[in-house]
Amino acid sequence: QDLTRFPVWYGEQCDQQCRFGVVNSAGSCVCDKGYWDSDCSGTCPGGALNPCSGHGICQVSTGLCLCEPDWQGDSICSSCTAGKSGADCSIADVELPVVNLPIWVIFGEGHFTNLNGRAFDFSSQGTFVLSASSTDKFIVRSRQVKCVWSTRSCAD
Repeated sequence: QDLTRFPVWYGEQCDQQCRFGVVNSAGSCVCDKGYWDSDCSGTCPGGALNPCSGHGICQVSTGLCLCEPDWQGDSICSSCTAGKSGADCSIADVELPVVNLPIWVIFGEGHFTNLNGRAFDFSSQGTFVLSASSTDKFIVRSRQVKCVWSTRSCAD
């Protein structure tokens, strides 16, 4: 948005102007949020009301945005950094390696048996995600959820 504002004149000869800012005790023009340059006449990328799209800091000396780490997809901090996604750019897009995994049989409350006959028991219900490495080490992550029609936990 273009706002019209009378500049503040300052300096020994009153020949310097401060358009969208205030003059401090040292005699320098300090810009309001959303403005930049020595006289605060430049509007930051994203506009004065939403500088750097709300995800960065407008550098007063250059007018360029210094974007938050997850918002470095463009110069005005309005898109996610490469490898990030989601409404708040907080989801890491990870490409998982292709791994040949045995097929797992899941039954009951956390009993797993693969086609090689290896069995694993867990003492809780939940959603179990298994991944295996070439050395047969694995990681199990589980999440329990409350059943809708019961006081017990259910697998989600």
